[in-house]
Amino acid sequence: MITQERLHEMFEYRDGTLYRKKSLGRTKTGDKVGFVNSKGYVAVNIDSQCIPVHRLIWVMQHGAMPELIDHIDGNRQNNRIENLRLADKFGNAQNKRMHKNNTSGVKGVYWKKDKNKWAAQIVCNNKPKFVGYFDLLDDANNAVCLARNELHGKFTNHGIQSLTTRITALEGA
Repeated sequence: MITQERLHEMFEYRDGTLYRKKSLGRTKTGDKVGFVNSKGYVAVNIDSQCIPVHRLIWVMQHGAMPELIDHIDGNRQNNRIENLRLADKFGNAQNKRMHKNNTSGVKGVYWKKDKNKWAAQIVCNNKPKFVGYFDLLDDANNAVCLARNELHGKFTNHGIQSLTTRITALEGA
């Protein structure tokens, strides 16, 4: 297990990024560490283990490795400590972005052909919660957002990636 002390010997944390404190192999002192893994997280290899950097930063700041850490803004590459928070599996699931195959452009809203209306639905604690049918997409959006605010609390995510998040992701690419 990786300790807080060992991580502080290996890395320096600055503004969401880890920098190498000692040269190792091809990396030199002061080099930024990490690569983007297949899940979109910045990760680093330590002792033949691929570990997401946000988990290392959490240990460096708080001393323990929790089961789940949530990126508040949904950007898996924004590892600033103020963007990380503890979560359980339900809270983490509620903070998901809109699905890639969404056709309405609104998280939790889809066209119900047989009703000729927009249907609004959210998932809370792994259970679907039907919000209602609506003639207008804006009404469905408003209803699903209200329900999400009420039921998801601090883990509310309306599926819209902010301009700042998109710019941050592009700059890191």
